[in-house]
Amino acid sequence: MRLITLLILFLLPTISFSQVGLRYFHLNWNVVGRFDGPNFKQFVDEYNAHGPKPPGVSNYGFKVRGADAFSLMTGFGTRSGKVLFTASFVGGSTLIDRFGDTQSLPAWTKSINYDYNDIGVGVMFHLFKSKSENSAGFPRIEYQVGLDREFNRFQYVDKSGPNNKYRTNNFGASSFIQYNFYAPYLGGAPIRVVFGINLRYHMSLSPVDFSPLQNDLNFHSNGKFSEGFKDLTLGVTLGFMHYNAKAKKEKIKPTDYDINAFERNPMRMLELSAVDSATSQPVSATFDVLDERKEKPVVLLRDKYLPRSVFKDMLTVYVTARAKGYFVKEVAVEGYDTLKIFQEIRLRKIPQSPIGVFYFDQSSSKMKGEYTSKIDSVVSILQSNSHMNIAIVGHTSADGSSRLNKTLSLKRAKVIRRLLVKSGVDEQRIAVSGVGSMQPKVVRDTEEYQSINRRVEVFLRND
Repeated sequence: MRLITLLILFLLPTISFSQVGLRYFHLNWNVVGRFDGPNFKQFVDEYNAHGPKPPGVSNYGFKVRGADAFSLMTGFGTRSGKVLFTASFVGGSTLIDRFGDTQSLPAWTKSINYDYNDIGVGVMFHLFKSKSENSAGFPRIEYQVGLDREFNRFQYVDKSGPNNKYRTNNFGASSFIQYNFYAPYLGGAPIRVVFGINLRYHMSLSPVDFSPLQNDLNFHSNGKFSEGFKDLTLGVTLGFMHYNAKAKKEKIKPTDYDINAFERNPMRMLELSAVDSATSQPVSATFDVLDERKEKPVVLLRDKYLPRSVFKDMLTVYVTARAKGYFVKEVAVEGYDTLKIFQEIRLRKIPQSPIGVFYFDQSSSKMKGEYTSKIDSVVSILQSNSHMNIAIVGHTSADGSSRLNKTLSLKRAKVIRRLLVKSGVDEQRIAVSGVGSMQPKVVRDTEEYQSINRRVEVFLRND
């Protein structure tokens, strides 16, 4: 229940500041750390050397191994700003190991634990934005400083009976630096997953009293029994960042600098080109470019040059290439390869043969044989080529008048359209026509061959 309460508490800023551009929520797990508390370590060392030991055991004691921490962090800031306001919850502990052979004397199985919880606020600064892999407002390196309210706890556990806890409240300070990596947007969502590594330094601003341990361990020392504890831990980060989805969808246009640089040296731009996938011959194509969230169009120079300045604020852009007689193709262009000056897009020709052929009874719009699998095949092809449309062309044999054949062929084409729409194909992607007996597949005047002409053919098109 406590964890659920904390999650709600730290998600509230993310929800509340809905008009603010950038929001984030992080989980940090720091498992490798160094604990700094000279007075406490001195007391432990003195106990190990001179404190009471189990009968027959000379090397019993405690060892301060390090520190670890787990934290939840959330914050908000403007889309273009470099400063975020943060709130955090941290649970940290000092790793204290027990050593010595006490298996035969379980009553001497004693342990010491020190941990703290704190709730804090702070500010986070964006120190660096990578030119090779970044997104607007998403920092590569972040640095945070903050103040927190600590709740410290020492615990002494003795399996012979005592289990004493000593709690104090304190104030602390921390600094936190992390190096981020980002996963691509998923389906155009305004949320990006972030992961990285971090380094956290924490210190208590006033001393923590550990003098009650003297009575628990039955060992008194002349040293100091208060300490401003410090720890330095290394860990990993996992979380998400979110932008306000209400951002304007205006076009991303080349800057004046881009235009002037292009006039001086077009090699500073990334040239888009299309080639035939089979022959590698150039293909005359048009290109549409969208930003990494597939929301804003990116304007090209001379219809095919992509300014490199686009990648200062984006990881990826999506380029859609269209050419007459070829399948439409979308490719992701990454911004990390700053040496590349050409982006070649290989286009596959649309087959001239139909992707589906359906046969009909004589002088009828009733199909012959099983047709469900053929309809499913056409639907599958359209689902795999979402940029493509289809043309449905109806035919008849030479029986009957030209006027009646034209009407019958169109009626047959509409039957196929109806079945495709029923299977989920958008009607706007379908064009139907009937050509009567003007385009026979065979010209032999026998019933066997004329039945082949009573057909409907489905063709892919990209217009």
